Amino acid sequence: MQMRESFGPNLRRLYAMIGLSRSSWHYQPRADRNELIRKRLRELVDERKRWGYRRLHYLLQREGFRINHKRTERLYREETLILQVKRRRKRAAESRVAPPPPERRNQCSAMDFMSNNLQNCRRFEVLSVLDSYSRDFLGFEADTSITGKQVCSVLDRLVWFNGVPEIITVDNGPEFIGKALDGRAHRHGVKLVFSRPRANRSITLTLKASMEGFVMNA
Repeated sequence: MQMRESFGPNLRRLYAMIGLSRSSWHYQPRADRNELIRKRLRELVDERKRWGYRRLHYLLQREGFRINHKRTERLYREETLILQVKRRRKRAAESRVAPPPPERRNQCSAMDFMSNNLQNCRRFEVLSVLDSYSRDFLGFEADTSITGKQVCSVLDRLVWFNGVPEIITVDNGPEFIGKALDGRAHRHGVKLVFSRPRANRSITLTLKASMEGFVMNA
């Protein structure tokens, strides 16, 4: 700034001599207006390991960010958040921050699928839900194929008896990472925590034991 003032009225002549644009000389860099969006985009990618920029763009718009899909894609690429999937395993990385253990009933629920074959070799699935604190069996749904909408119906049915949990722990199955369950969690203020199959193995074993006990007592 002192250098600019020292030139005084000769500053325009200096511009012409060295071929410098006045707007370039007086330009002041602006702060990155996308910094908040970049930060939130990185947080969403850490929560939704298998979601691409299109579905992340949907979440950003839902949270109130006024942004189009082209801008989301550009920031997604600049932050090198492009999904890297190994074709053989197709397993997303686990979250870096583990959720705290539940401290009371109905604070955290866990869901998982079990499957088996009927006598005619037709496959069926059983969705089981338990309370992560008390390990109480809450409910189940059995069908030859269970979609994300059916998962939401089961949770809506359980709300009448147990209320709405704060957290639901699930794996990265297609029924759990879809828009149906994510939209329901957003409407009810429930946080979805995605865990690896190995990390969720103790819950799966408890679900199986609870399910077997329920069938024997039925």
